[in-house]
Amino acid sequence: MIRKVLVTYASHTGTTQDIADEIGVGLIEAGYSVDVCPMSRVKVMNGYRAVVLGTAIRREKPLPEALDFVNRFRIPLRHIPIAVFSVGADMRLDIPENREKTLRYLKPLLQEINQPVEMGLFAGKVDTGELTMWWRLLAPKDDAGKVPEGDWRDWNKIRSWAEQVAASLTKLT
Repeated sequence: MIRKVLVTYASHTGTTQDIADEIGVGLIEAGYSVDVCPMSRVKVMNGYRAVVLGTAIRREKPLPEALDFVNRFRIPLRHIPIAVFSVGADMRLDIPENREKTLRYLKPLLQEINQPVEMGLFAGKVDTGELTMWWRLLAPKDDAGKVPEGDWRDWNKIRSWAEQVAASLTKLT
């Protein structure tokens, strides 16, 4: 049975990290040994039997750290099961059009790895106090010209997805 799983993420404001932490807890509860850490800190892939990788979506793309990660570890990632999740504003409303849009944004990342055993598309959180001035200027604005703030993370959906990942990994052994 797959026992050691890496849950790794690319996050600028901590929202994706929070989701990665929750997924890690779910996998631990399912009996897996789990390491949760940012993609930029992963130096080797030795010993991991599966990887869950997550990235925020910014400006319709995965974060550069996520693309760098899949490029650095292209060979080991070809030999183990992978689950992928993304966190982005479009998923505030989980409808087919937004899922399709988000999957298009993930295409540069997905074309570099095996077919994921599971895909999770989640909404995030926006707190303009956590954004750099650059991102505040570039962020989509509402009709009043303000960046909409809020927390749209659906923790039940995230926990359920972690259970799906655990079940999928169990089936692979």
